[in-house]
Amino acid sequence: MTENRVVLCFDQILVNDRIFRPLINLSNFLSQASSLKEILNGSIQLILQEFNIDAGRIYLMDQSRGDLYLAAYQGIEISGLERIQIGQGFTGKAVELRSFIAFRVEELEDKERVKLLLSKGLNIIYCVPFVVMGKVEGVMNLGSKRDTMISHQDMQILFLMGHHIGVAIAHAKLCEALNEKIRLLEERKETIKFFAYSVSHDLKSPAIGLYGLSKRLMEKHGSDLPEKAQLYCRQIMKAAEEIVALVECINNYISARETLEEPQSFPVSELIETIKSEFKGRLEKQGVTLVVQNSLPSIVGYPHLLLRALRNLVDNALKHGGSDLSRIQIEVEETPDFWIIAVKDNGVGIPPDMVDKIFEPFRRGVTKTEGSGLGLAIISEVANRHNGRVWVESSQEKRSTTFYLTISKHLGGKECKPPTLQ
Repeated sequence: MTENRVVLCFDQILVNDRIFRPLINLSNFLSQASSLKEILNGSIQLILQEFNIDAGRIYLMDQSRGDLYLAAYQGIEISGLERIQIGQGFTGKAVELRSFIAFRVEELEDKERVKLLLSKGLNIIYCVPFVVMGKVEGVMNLGSKRDTMISHQDMQILFLMGHHIGVAIAHAKLCEALNEKIRLLEERKETIKFFAYSVSHDLKSPAIGLYGLSKRLMEKHGSDLPEKAQLYCRQIMKAAEEIVALVECINNYISARETLEEPQSFPVSELIETIKSEFKGRLEKQGVTLVVQNSLPSIVGYPHLLLRALRNLVDNALKHGGSDLSRIQIEVEETPDFWIIAVKDNGVGIPPDMVDKIFEPFRRGVTKTEGSGLGLAIISEVANRHNGRVWVESSQEKRSTTFYLTISKHLGGKECKPPTLQ
């Protein structure tokens, strides 16, 4: 039995096929073009060479003015051709009608336009609209000095090529708009960072000066001051301390977002020893026991950020655990892709309506204790820097609160989806 078989060689089509060759050449070019300017100039050059046409112009839509502006050209002096109204001449009509139009220059009704184009040596004009999803992105105006029209088949090919160029233009515009938004976001980010650092510096220095002067006034002349004046001095010193503490929290929050150094391997036990040393006095004063599991791993991450996160979690428990708080426990668990640090306490717990909000910057629950509202937001940023997440599970009835912070084992490598709540 004879088998019917057809074999088409791509290279043979590319060399010999009049229809496919221009389309393939254009597609190959557009797949490599990276900017709108490169797309426009390269497309004109390729089409002029492929069809042996003398001059080319590409007009794009100006949405703000409702007309067309000249975006690229080759082989022609363009004075007097910089803008075209939609519906004006055959180029404007090609956009209005979304149609390919070919005409002799002398057929134009606008005699001034006829005179202008003839003075540039053009006899035949082809107008190719870039129609994409029913919308015109622009139009290509091709001018020939010869007095003979190209074939109807070539006109169809040009129409298809115009569609491909229009798709590339639409994508390039989207990319440029996206890049501009990214640039503005980066610019805004740097502005906010500079503003935050500036405000922090400008606030901290006078606050320290205010505290120092008030303290000196109390030390030198406290006995001579009325009781109310002494009270005012103490209130000024306390307010100054709060300003300095808030500035430090803001700086810590920014630092957690802006860490640039490479992650490093370190034993978690070193962080725990620092925490024990820093909180020893407060733990003893409040009668709270800090319990840590015996075997702690070495992990890869940013040790100073994780120390800050642990410090904030222990401080948070001591501040908000209530008078019956007696135990804070730190554990480290392991999954295939993450380390999970858990900080547990037996304090008063967190109201259910606050569980999903407490990690927002400057978000504070109903509490009598002082704070900046940035402590838990800093922990959230630390988790983000480690490709992880942070969450809390709390029960006021069972007097149990556990904060979880995850650390990816693949920092700088493949991304992993943080573990979900169980």
